[in-house]
Amino acid sequence: MNTLTIFRGKSHTYSMIFVDEDSQPVNLTGKTIRFMGKRKEADADADAVLSKSTEVDPGGITITDAAGGLAEMEVLPADTSGLDDKALKLVYHVEVVDVLGPHVADIGKVEIKVAVIKATT
Repeated sequence: MNTLTIFRGKSHTYSMIFVDEDSQPVNLTGKTIRFMGKRKEADADADAVLSKSTEVDPGGITITDAAGGLAEMEVLPADTSGLDDKALKLVYHVEVVDVLGPHVADIGKVEIKVAVIKATT
C-alpha cells in the first residue's frame, strides 16, 4: 500500500504509472482517471477531502502518455490550504474508468502534514 505525503498549502506533482497484471502499460486512450482521498473508505464520494480527475471537474490529472500508461496528478496549494492546521490522514483510491465501468488501480494512504517552516515574503 502506497503512502502519499502532502504538505498543507504546497504544490505537489505525482507521476502515475498504470500497468496490467503482466506489468505491461495500460493504454489510457479514451479512459478517465479518478483519485479520491477520504477520511474513511465508507465516506460518500461527495465528502472526499481531495478529489482529482482527468475530467474537467475537478481536473488535476493529465494523461501524459496514453499508450505508455502514464499520467500526472497535480495537487495545488488551494486543495489543502483550507484544511485544519494539523496533520490529517486519509485513505485514497485511484480508478480507471472505461466503457465497462470503473476499475480500481491503486489503494493507499495520504498524509497531509503541516509545514514546519512557513515561507514569508
